[in-house]
Amino acid sequence: MVETKNSQRTAETLNISATSVSRALAKLREHFGDNIFIRQPHGIEPSELAYELALASKSMLLPLESVIAKRTIFNQHTYNGTITIIINTYLLELFANKIIDALIQSFPKAKLNLECWNNDSLLKLLNGDIDYGLQFDGFPFPSEIYTPVLCKVENRLVLSEHHPLLEKNTKPEWDTLTEFPIVQLKLTGINQTRSNLSVEYLRRGFTPDIKLKTDSLRAAYQYLQKSKAIMFGSTVIADAFPHLLTLPLPIIREELKYTVIKGAYLRTRRENPLHEYIHQIIVNVFSNP
Repeated sequence: MVETKNSQRTAETLNISATSVSRALAKLREHFGDNIFIRQPHGIEPSELAYELALASKSMLLPLESVIAKRTIFNQHTYNGTITIIINTYLLELFANKIIDALIQSFPKAKLNLECWNNDSLLKLLNGDIDYGLQFDGFPFPSEIYTPVLCKVENRLVLSEHHPLLEKNTKPEWDTLTEFPIVQLKLTGINQTRSNLSVEYLRRGFTPDIKLKTDSLRAAYQYLQKSKAIMFGSTVIADAFPHLLTLPLPIIREELKYTVIKGAYLRTRRENPLHEYIHQIIVNVFSNP
């Protein structure tokens, strides 16, 4: 009822009679008051309580759905449902082709929904509306979400192939890097204020000269091409865009040497055939990023 906002459409969706829906609605009003659903000219409008009850009901059903799914013969080649994967913006830009190719090959009849990670993504993941997530390490996942490590990518300096640092033909030192402006990639829920590179500058007594903050790899690429800026990234980024190269970082703390990419899905779905199969597909994609 919360989704359809219409008793007739609810009856059709559940394949029951309109009378049954009316009786159920009357019981809800008896327990929670007449304003749980408010009548409108176009149908009914769910109250805030109705939305909360719907979310709670969905969470209660997830373990039951998991048990049923484990006892259902699963065939990925005939599966025709929708697979929804929510992905950090940069990972989507860098790995969309590989992910789509792998999903099409394994789920030829499925409908695919690939979304960028946003402020609502974690709630949707918890509610079971998302089948799988892809995010960087450092994102604050709650314990209900299983977050296996998919790969570790070595961090390097990303810059234009014409950058003056490449002329030195030596590993750059921190005092040398401070001569150049910085492009910072913004990571939702991780580094909205400071990047790891900026933190390292400050720790060493330098002030980072951040000229561009962006959540677009294409914008970062354009700035790197048109300036002497440097960026904290990896060979994966450099390989994805022409005329970009990488240099090794100066001596840096161990925890900053690598970027860790993680999968994310509900722990209650760990033995669900569909979600375990999706996970294995993603593991294979990132086995050689």
